[in-house]
Amino acid sequence: MKVQSFKLNPHHFSFPDLNFIKDDPSITRLEIIDGSYTEIHPSLFDCHHLTHLDIKGSKLEVLPAKIFQLKNLTTLKIHHGELEIIEAPSKINKTLEVLFLNKNKIHELPKELSYLTGLKRINFDHNLISGFAVELGAFEELQHLSIEMNPLSDEARLTIKNFYQIDL
Repeated sequence: MKVQSFKLNPHHFSFPDLNFIKDDPSITRLEIIDGSYTEIHPSLFDCHHLTHLDIKGSKLEVLPAKIFQLKNLTTLKIHHGELEIIEAPSKINKTLEVLFLNKNKIHELPKELSYLTGLKRINFDHNLISGFAVELGAFEELQHLSIEMNPLSDEARLTIKNFYQIDL
């Protein structure tokens, strides 16, 4: 029986080296919780067989755009942390369906998130987001958008209401 899911609880200051995972295509799910690291180890970007990545409670401040290039990733959750900046994806990604970045410190959503054309579920709850770019109304597959407990401007609320027919 092969392992499909791997859970790490590093409790140290650097993101774990994942070279041992990148060569094992049977591991498709990775959960990393409660780390004090502030950046992602480069070995993660070689784990192309991952379909689910869940990072909880980290001190990670920047989400690198390179994470959106994991070609099989369908679910990305980075929550209950210190995330402030999402680097803009540079390429179209049709495989990512779930993006949960709730309970962080995100101030701005880059308009290039619209390159994530396969998104069906988005959760940006409990952040510091005030704006919502018009380009983010292009998620044709979107079934669920949650952006509660953010200091959204009136303009952002109107943009969301117009695109997704929801009241905030």
